[in-house]
Amino acid sequence: MSLKRELKFFENYKVTSPAIDNLIFKELGGLIYDGGANTKYKWIEQSTIDLREFGDIIKSTYIRWALAINGLNLGHEKYKSEDFKGKAFAITSARFVNGDITKVNIMAWDGPTASQNHLDTVNMLASYAIIDMYALLEELILKLFKTYWFYNPESMLVGKDNRSLRILYRDRNVNPDAWENAWNERLDKWQRNKIYDGIGKTFISYYSSAKLKVPKDKEEYTVENIATTLKSISVLRNCLIHGSPTIPKELAEISNIDKVNEFPFVEGEKIELNLNHLISIEQFTNAFVATLNVSLIEKFLPNN
Repeated sequence: MSLKRELKFFENYKVTSPAIDNLIFKELGGLIYDGGANTKYKWIEQSTIDLREFGDIIKSTYIRWALAINGLNLGHEKYKSEDFKGKAFAITSARFVNGDITKVNIMAWDGPTASQNHLDTVNMLASYAIIDMYALLEELILKLFKTYWFYNPESMLVGKDNRSLRILYRDRNVNPDAWENAWNERLDKWQRNKIYDGIGKTFISYYSSAKLKVPKDKEEYTVENIATTLKSISVLRNCLIHGSPTIPKELAEISNIDKVNEFPFVEGEKIELNLNHLISIEQFTNAFVATLNVSLIEKFLPNN
């Protein structure tokens, strides 16, 4: 889960006339969709609600990291300026001094050193930001898939191991709590196992199970190359989590596939990330959320 998600910058943002890529399903209107008795499309309604929320969370997450990186860049410029010449930049922490906890300087740098250290820290923050953005992508895809299965359980209930669940499903109108509790428990187990498939494969599986299609105005893309982009972010995230110093062969090969990654990583080169890499991932996640939303809306609309 992404850190500090309650800090949002779009909380009071109201969509007065939403475009289809930011449309909650029930906003289509009662003449088209009766959100009350008709449960056939409830999974689409809930999914579009979640997409708008996650879209705002993802953008807010990017903004938080961009603010931190901007502060480092400002520090880089400030501490190398003539105005800071002859001054020192100090880092403070707490230490026991004569039996009391006291704030002390644990490091002091001259201007040029402080300036360079601020700049060097940008790359580290960009890495943490990418890990954070990946966590949101993973959570979103699993949440959408889980929502689909919650409202469409039939194909997961086959086989002798699911006999008790089939009985509860058959009798769900008589004892809805028993069914929902058992089914949620089953879905939680499914989600824990699904994490190991990776978000690329899980995305393909979701689109296939829900019978979704890439939007008509984005037909130059395919489910497979969107999934490959997700995989490239996943591989990069794994490198950062596990401390891999250089670009692995898998990431280098993926990054050179058309319509997958604008950064051509080279195998064996040192992993050096900056704000531009983070911007690229934010742009992808924004387009990804919009694509999902349109796919869901187009599934409902006539002639789709």
